[in-house]
Amino acid sequence: MRIVKVMMLVVAIALVPLSVGLVMLKQQQNTKDTLDRALTSQVSEQRYRFQSVEDQAGATLKILSQNSVLELPFTKSKLTEADRTKIDNALIYVGKHIYYSLISAAGVIDNAGHCSDSGGCRYEVARAYFLGQKGVNGSADTFYAYGYALDQLAPLRYRILSKTDKKWISATRKLQADQVYTSGVTQSNDSQRWIVNFSTLLPPVAGEKRGTLYFELDLENFRQAAAATVRQAKLHGLELLIVEKNGRVILNSALKQWGTVLVGANDKRFVPIAKRKDTSGITTIDTKRGPLRVAWQRLPVSKFDENGWTVISVAPAPSGNVLTSNPIPVGLMGLALLVIAFVMGRRWVRTSNQAMTDPLTSLGNRRKLVTDLQKALPDADETAPLLLGLFDLDGFKNYNDSFGHPAGDALLTRLGRNVQAAMNKHGGEAYRMGGDEFCIIVTIGTDGQGTIISDATAALSERGEGFAIGSSHGSVLLPQEANDVSIALRLSDQRLYANKNSGRRSAGRQSADVLLQALHERSPELGDHLVDVARLAAEVGRRLGMSGEELDQLAQAAQLHDVGKMAIPDAILKKPGRLDREEWEFIRGHTVVGERIISAAPSLSQVSRIVRSSHERYNGSGYPDSLKGDEIPLPSRIIAVCDAFDAMIGPRPYRLGMNTDNAASELRRCAGAQFDPVVIEFFLSVVDELAKEASEQELSANPSS
Repeated sequence: MRIVKVMMLVVAIALVPLSVGLVMLKQQQNTKDTLDRALTSQVSEQRYRFQSVEDQAGATLKILSQNSVLELPFTKSKLTEADRTKIDNALIYVGKHIYYSLISAAGVIDNAGHCSDSGGCRYEVARAYFLGQKGVNGSADTFYAYGYALDQLAPLRYRILSKTDKKWISATRKLQADQVYTSGVTQSNDSQRWIVNFSTLLPPVAGEKRGTLYFELDLENFRQAAAATVRQAKLHGLELLIVEKNGRVILNSALKQWGTVLVGANDKRFVPIAKRKDTSGITTIDTKRGPLRVAWQRLPVSKFDENGWTVISVAPAPSGNVLTSNPIPVGLMGLALLVIAFVMGRRWVRTSNQAMTDPLTSLGNRRKLVTDLQKALPDADETAPLLLGLFDLDGFKNYNDSFGHPAGDALLTRLGRNVQAAMNKHGGEAYRMGGDEFCIIVTIGTDGQGTIISDATAALSERGEGFAIGSSHGSVLLPQEANDVSIALRLSDQRLYANKNSGRRSAGRQSADVLLQALHERSPELGDHLVDVARLAAEVGRRLGMSGEELDQLAQAAQLHDVGKMAIPDAILKKPGRLDREEWEFIRGHTVVGERIISAAPSLSQVSRIVRSSHERYNGSGYPDSLKGDEIPLPSRIIAVCDAFDAMIGPRPYRLGMNTDNAASELRRCAGAQFDPVVIEFFLSVVDELAKEASEQELSANPSS
């Protein structure tokens, strides 16, 4: 028996090296696959982020260029201090509220300005500089912004232009209306920070293309955002880079971009990748410090953006085969290697789980969802389709506001546990996408799609004293309705919000409908006005980045903003002549009355606050609280513009309505005083698009005319 035990021990020891080798080879392949997926996900995310910044910069430039304030340097022979303040405020608003911590400067150039240098110059007539700093040890972020005085602009006009500056200034002057140019990397004219310029032409003055409007995207600010992504990914050695067509590195998440020398410009590791014809891929390159695994995607090239930059994510490649041909040292090291492999495996699993797991609910996160979808999609077919369901909680924002964020986090944890338990019964997985959005993936077998969705909806519901949580959803079957992960996610998101807007009515929606019906019975003529205001407000809200519950609250507040008029006597409300002072006091109290009426429904508490501030003025002269500027909630500022426009174009007992052009001119005249200037520009772009759509529909309905 002892001999048998010894022989078994010898055989076991002899099998250790082989077992270690097989385990390590398998682990090596798994590590490589995981790394490739992580790198591909990172490079896609960074490419999308930069492309989104470019698209948003273009849209904002087009809108801001229509601001009549920026025409003052070209229509007035001499600007007053008040004129310069208006111009500076228009530029500063963009840096503070739309591109916080991304752009470092914005300005206006006079294309006809006199240059003492025959080689050309930047004849700056307005410039604003921005500097944002992250808070330390929990303190609030700080933002500095100032407009240049005339004596600060003068030296900029005598600076010698770089080759890149000459190119983008010249190219911008050749643009047509609504076109935007993206420059190459250059140094800022005064701060010496490394930047990319986005530029467009201002509307012609007296038939001449006089003005150029530009933003400076600060590469260091964008690098900091990329570095934050790297820290969150917790992937060893990960770097995110952007390289030019010649392979020069212009941004590296690991290297702070500061000073007169472009940091990383001498890094030649990625020249071969920049020169490849394929626009995306993943490969291994050899460097002095060892092999690197590199994923890349190229940004699109156009005549307005010739840069052809490549976005790259890179990390150390997995090491090669450690087995040798000598069995003696392998045998002696086998047990130690097994222990090391075990420890490293646990560490790798822990790191991988952190990158793929939502820390609050312990469900898979968005990255895990995309990874699992990519794995499962090839095996899905019409006989066993893959169900992707996206869910958005209804009532969660009110719950958070009422009970506090710790209670909200606890609720999300409970619901996450519930939905995962529900999906376990169907052999599926649950994920948290972020915020109050959850997702499920299930292969449909004997259980039908309706049963699975019903179970998930029930799991994401909870009721208690003073609250009711439900969910809206959108679902997609793969591969029948989508054969690509990004398309499937986009389609499910569209169906989610279609369901949210037209599905079962929430308690807030039912309460709002009751109030609207009561208002209609009291004043039937207000019905069309409220519908029009709500439609315009929702569209402006979308343009300003609102979505989900925030957009729903805006639309409800727009419909209910006049509900307080139920307390105003008909003699005042329908008076054909002008109102006297006492009658105006009745009118000015209707927002406070409206707040009290609406807040009686707990689910409409946020809506009631918006309604209270819907008649505040941007300069602080409104009512009831004399709020000023950003103190006024953004939804209230949007409603104020939409309400005023609809009131101007509609008839009143004492006058006929204006045409839309005169109403638009009146809004612009009141920008900065009664209304938020930025909201006005977004609003007027919506009105223009709606007018174009109406014209096209009229032409299609009457083709002979």
